[in-house]
Amino acid sequence: MVQVSKKASNRNHNSTTATLLKHYAFLAAVLFTTATIIAFKILSTSDEPDSASTTSIRGTDSATASHSVDTRSGSAIIRGTDSVTTSHSVDTRSDTTTSSMRVGGILSAQSILSSGRPYLIYGTAWKEDQTSRLVAEAVKSGFRFIDTACQPLHYQENLVGEGWTKAAAELGLKREDLSLQTKFTSLNGQDPEQIPYDKAAPLKEQVEQSLVKSLENLQTDYLDSLLLHSPMSSFDDTMTVWRTFESFVDDGKVRRLGISNCDDYKMFTKLYDQARIKPSVLQNRFYEASGFDVGLRQFCKKNGITYQSFWTLTANMKALATPEIKMLAKEKKLSPQTLMYAFMLSQGHTPLDGTTDSKHMAEDVALMQRFLDGEELFNTKLIEAMADVIGVPRGQLVPVTDQ
Repeated sequence: MVQVSKKASNRNHNSTTATLLKHYAFLAAVLFTTATIIAFKILSTSDEPDSASTTSIRGTDSATASHSVDTRSGSAIIRGTDSVTTSHSVDTRSDTTTSSMRVGGILSAQSILSSGRPYLIYGTAWKEDQTSRLVAEAVKSGFRFIDTACQPLHYQENLVGEGWTKAAAELGLKREDLSLQTKFTSLNGQDPEQIPYDKAAPLKEQVEQSLVKSLENLQTDYLDSLLLHSPMSSFDDTMTVWRTFESFVDDGKVRRLGISNCDDYKMFTKLYDQARIKPSVLQNRFYEASGFDVGLRQFCKKNGITYQSFWTLTANMKALATPEIKMLAKEKKLSPQTLMYAFMLSQGHTPLDGTTDSKHMAEDVALMQRFLDGEELFNTKLIEAMADVIGVPRGQLVPVTDQ
């Protein structure tokens, strides 16, 4: 018994030592960056780019589907998952944060894509009757990419259409200034009482009817991106959907194709190999249970596929609460949450952002603007240090994207 206890003690000691070394390595990376920035400021007279205020620390998303209470400096936040906030928030950050942002200067979606800069997508799940207002507010804040689905169970696609058209009219934006992405959802993912197509129709016709409904709901004659909400129950059915998708591209009704909720490397690469029109988008949860999609993200990088992440904040809330992340966020003039988005953007990924708080919208758009301005918020060393805290395996990171 004594011998077993000593072994257990040694293991605990070794684990503690490894954890401390990892934390020290992260702190060393942050201190190195701090010293570099200070030296740069001394030698340079140029102004820093616009950034979000750090007066308050943004609350983390809850891992539950309901809500969480999170405290910041002098404020309480009640927030839901990445794609929904179930209540309200009180924010004490300085009003100068949004006044310094160049909301009117945000590029169109097509210009952003042409620039090669990373960006955020506004997610619209679970916003119910507030969908129109929130989508309009997101567009007016500076979001130019919008994600939804033809799935009344979780999305109000018609209200997304109402929201973007209202904001576009107020801002003088054209349809091509925005990017609209929606999804075909199979019968298994639909509310039996609200199926947006004929459930008795052949699968191909269901997909066709869903597209017609989406175009009607979104008040447009084309989609920038159409995703399969998740793989079908058989690969043959998945390919039936995909072949129908390809016909939409041939007809000019859809520009890009993709798939969501597909963390099976073999399945995704098989789809890629057999598709005549290759997937341009993979949208997955970014979390530990899937190994952070390491192999898939590398495949996407190699083949020019946009990797879109959701649950980006919710699944990593423990890491975002660590002293290391908070210190780096403060140094970068970001909240821990926008730092997490910056971590993904720096690797060329595209996080979904479903905030319902207007100040968080402004904060997130300000982050996008910093990337659009060409600011390099992360180098490879800091990417690796932050990955250690989050739990992404070393040596399996997607390289920092070119700025």
